[in-house]
Amino acid sequence: MPWLGLFGIGLMLSVLPSDARANAVADACRQAGRDAATPELCACIGAAAELSLSALDQERAAGFFSDPHSAQETRQSNRRRDEVFWERYRDFIQTAEDICG
Repeated sequence: MPWLGLFGIGLMLSVLPSDARANAVADACRQAGRDAATPELCACIGAAAELSLSALDQERAAGFFSDPHSAQETRQSNRRRDEVFWERYRDFIQTAEDICG
């Protein structure tokens, strides 16, 4: 049930100090200027990033919001470092889809 995932994220966010709630992915989501990027959705995506990605990975993923072409370059890269990152990024995307709907 998707609402249970959102409820769990809401509980998780409610116990974090307000300064710990902000992260690079949530900030990038809010700043991307997309109509569907509501504050609630961006917070949920940010929470999924916290669950799935290291701080360094979150910074890298946040860059995809302002430069989608870099995501494509990373996905198509033959460098092992990029391939391993892309696996973690795909896991993050799946987590975000599962809990954010």
